[in-house]
Parts: sequence; structure tokens; C-alpha cells
Amino acid sequence: MPIQGDIQTFSLSAIGKLIHDEKKTGILNVSSADSVTSIYFKQGSIVFISGDLAEELSLGALLKADKLVQETEIQKALEIATNSNKRLGVILMEQGCVTKEDLIKALNLQFKEAISKALTWKDGTFVYTDGLDGYEEDIKLDMDPIRLVAEAERWKEYRILIPNDQVVFQLKDVDLRPNSLSTEGVYDVMLLADGNRT
Repeated sequence: MPIQGDIQTFSLSAIGKLIHDEKKTGILNVSSADSVTSIYFKQGSIVFISGDLAEELSLGALLKADKLVQETEIQKALEIATNSNKRLGVILMEQGCVTKEDLIKALNLQFKEAISKALTWKDGTFVYTDGLDGYEEDIKLDMDPIRLVAEAERWKEYRILIPNDQVVFQLKDVDLRPNSLSTEGVYDVMLLADGNRT
């Protein structure tokens, strides 16, 4: 029997915890007024996400942004994908364009981003149904929904400060000597805020 309700009375984090604790295998469909996302669980772990949010945060764009693949490699893989049942990531991995580790890292980011966006919805409904409706696990992922939702909750706070990926940062009146920014990595990040990069 499906579990359903609205996200105002039963939060996504609570639903994820319930599915995880019960080690359920099934699909959680979450809908807002203009978006639908499906989260696939296997034995309580998230193994796949599809729908509007996952497509908006396309895997190809994430891999390209990390300079792991070229546009020509993505286009070639997309052509192969239209004539087969394989997903883009699997094709890129089989073609030797990305390693399994890099692919899993990108998928993890894609999933976290999609969930963090869904967590910002004020209105919406959910339906959980048992079974994976024909989904076949071609890349072994095993993401703890509780940890993923916790990270997404933190990411949601950043989204208040950075509402979209097109924001351009520019430093003003900051001393950029390495010893003035003691936390490891902060100096390197600050150098990237040049008024041009998103």
C-alpha cells in the first residue's frame, strides 16, 4: 500500500529516515506545482534520482564543470544513449572518459543538489510505492539518505546566500595575503572570486 501525504506535515527528511530505518526498496515521488522528482531506494539506501531536478542538474554539465569530460565526448555519449538503454554516465565510463570514482562523486553531488532543492519547497506532495518499477542498477551507489538529507539541509542554508549558480562573486577591500587567511584552502577559494566566475 502506498504511503502518501504532503511535505508540510511530513518532511522529506522524516520520510527518508522512515524508508532508511525500515530498509525499504521502492520509489519516492515528490511533486511541487512545477516539478516532479523520483528518488529510488534499495534496502533503505538511495540508488538513483530522476525527474525535473535531476535533469536540471545534468550529469554531463557537472562532469564538464570539473573538466573531466569534453563537450564532444558528452555529445557522442548522448548519441549512443539514444540508441541504447544505457545511461550517460555508464557510457562515458565504458568509453574511458571518466573513472567510476569520478562518476560516483558527480552523481553524489547531483543527488545532493536535487534533494537540497526539493527541501526548499514550501508546498508539495509525496507518494512512496514499493518496488523499483523496472529500474536496473547499472552503477552501484549506496547513499545513506539520512546523511544525504543532512548535507542537503546544510546546503539549503547556502542556497539562501547563493540563490542560483549564475551569481558572480567579487572581492572588495580584502587583504589577500596567504597569512591573512589562515584556514586551509580559503586563500585558494578567495582567489577565484574575480568578478567574472560564477
